Amino acid sequence: MMKMIFALDDHRLLGVHIIGEGATELIHIGQAVLNLGGTLDYFIENAFNYPTLAEAYKIAALDAWNRMPRAVAVEAVAAAAVATPAAAATRKVA
Repeated sequence: MMKMIFALDDHRLLGVHIIGEGATELIHIGQAVLNLGGTLDYFIENAFNYPTLAEAYKIAALDAWNRMPRAVAVEAVAAAAVATPAAAATRKVA
């Protein structure tokens, strides 16, 4: 069982709980993202091998995304688009 806790305002990862077989093999991923100030977007935008237990991070992140209030999710997408260099380059060209 995996549980990830995210802040609603900035989608920052606040904690990860893993219970069960393979927990010690998985917890380091959440620990690294937590220590680097990562967000929900990290888990959604990155590839996790299939079929592996590490894919549980992506599944849990997508579940968290689907449970967030829509207004918060839309604001986060807009903020992420403004913050990425690719989005800035796209706006300059247009």
